[in-house]
Amino acid sequence: MKNTVRYRRTPRNGRARRVASVDRALTALKLFLREKGDWGVSELAGRLGVHKSTAHALLNTLVVHDLLARDPTTRRYRLGAAALAYGMQPNGQAALRDAAHPTLARLADLAGETAILCLPHDGRFQIVDAVEPPDEMRVALPVGRHIPLACGCAGKADAVMVR
Repeated sequence: MKNTVRYRRTPRNGRARRVASVDRALTALKLFLREKGDWGVSELAGRLGVHKSTAHALLNTLVVHDLLARDPTTRRYRLGAAALAYGMQPNGQAALRDAAHPTLARLADLAGETAILCLPHDGRFQIVDAVEPPDEMRVALPVGRHIPLACGCAGKADAVMVR
C-alpha cells in the first residue's frame, strides 16, 4: 500500500508513548482537514492501512462525538459540528470562518445590519461567525450557538434554496 499513512512505533524507552487508536483517530481527522472533505469507509481504511471494519468503527466513534457527520445519501463522512466548533475557538484556525469574515464585515457595513454565517446542523443552524454593524443598534449572536431553521434571514434563505 503505497499511500498508507505510517505510524511511528512507541520507542522502548517509553518517552513518546502513544495510544494507537487515538493516534489513528487524529490521523483520520487530519486527512479530512488536509486532503479532502469527505471520505468513504473503504478509501479511508486503505489510506490508514487498517481493515474496513476498523475504519468503520473509528468513523462511527467520531460521529457519536460529533467530530464527523455521515451523509445518509452518499454514505460518506465529513467533518461534523463539534470539529467546526473546535475550529471556532479563539486559539484555533477555522478556514471557513477566516475566509468569510472579510465579506461578512463588508456586508454588515453596507447593510447596516448584523451579518451572520450559519451552517445547518441537526435541523438547526449553527452560527459560525457574526459581524455587527458599527451603529448603536446591534443584534448580538454568540458564535457557536444553535438557532432554529425558521429564525431570521438564514432560515428564509434556506427555505428559498430548498424549494
